[in-house]
Amino acid sequence: MRMARKILLVAAFLAVLVGCQSAAARRSGTDFQATLTGSQEVPGVETRTHGRIDLRIWKTSAGGRIKWSLVILRRESPVIAARIQHGRPGHNGPVLATLCHSCRRPAGGTFHVNRSTAATILQGRTYINVETQSHPNGEIRGALHFNG
Repeated sequence: MRMARKILLVAAFLAVLVGCQSAAARRSGTDFQATLTGSQEVPGVETRTHGRIDLRIWKTSAGGRIKWSLVILRRESPVIAARIQHGRPGHNGPVLATLCHSCRRPAGGTFHVNRSTAATILQGRTYINVETQSHPNGEIRGALHFNG
């Protein structure tokens, strides 16, 4: 009987500990980043343009809140849009969210996503695609990686 009580106490302690860590993660968010190049496009694009994105996502009751900052260097033509897309390296996938249209310098912002999109980002199954007038399907891209 005492052993069963100890096991229950340990289990309760672990449940509280995990709950506290989950609450802390919701407050502090999860950081991702990506280096964007033409060689990561599918098919690859020869370009001097390159960039970097820093993104933080917080879980919310409705899904997630995202704060992002994008830098694009050596632009060869105007940017049409920057988007979060679902897919692994070497494969194209559907758009999950648009970060900006005609992205200004510096580009950044905050927006909300649904649960499915938040889960896909947190599972590391997304990339950033930057579309330009010269390359409307994407001039530079990079997989979002956990930065922690």
